[in-house]
Amino acid sequence: NLYIRRGDRESCQKQCEKLLNIVPDHEGATIMLADLLFMDSDEGAGAAATKRYQDVLKENPNNYTALQKLILLLKRAGQLDDVPRYLQLAERANPRAFSHPGLHYCKGLHHWARNDVHEAVKHFNFARRDGEWGRDALANMIQIYRNPNNEDMWDQANGDEVSDGHHEALKIAESLLEELRSMLGE
Repeated sequence: NLYIRRGDRESCQKQCEKLLNIVPDHEGATIMLADLLFMDSDEGAGAAATKRYQDVLKENPNNYTALQKLILLLKRAGQLDDVPRYLQLAERANPRAFSHPGLHYCKGLHHWARNDVHEAVKHFNFARRDGEWGRDALANMIQIYRNPNNEDMWDQANGDEVSDGHHEALKIAESLLEELRSMLGE
């Protein structure tokens, strides 16, 4: 983490590889290496990062940090059809997973990537008051409400009904932004 904060990705990678030589299934080092690959724009790096996150999830299907990043990679690769399998594995691995904010956050990401904003908001809403997932869930909800139809609102100038709908959505986004500010202590 120190190397990452300093921007020294190469030293971070070397340190993680050393740790994995000693403890081959070290989850933290595996995720850190996958994160480094995730940051790389090279297509091969994306596939390698995907593989590392999949390996982590094979050992611990309830690692929602890895699942979140895997969803983003699969979205980027156009492979969203693979996501439900990982969500189901997480649900089966822990009988209480259905109530975990991390799982709801990941489900929200998946639905948002599929442009099912109603389901995305529903799942982000379950995660929004959690200490770990709440900030990101609120930020995503704000983005959804700012642009609920996932389109360029500035090109819209056809009727009061659309602008009324956007006006209401913007009011909700403003309310969520205030909630996020209070969560951040601003």
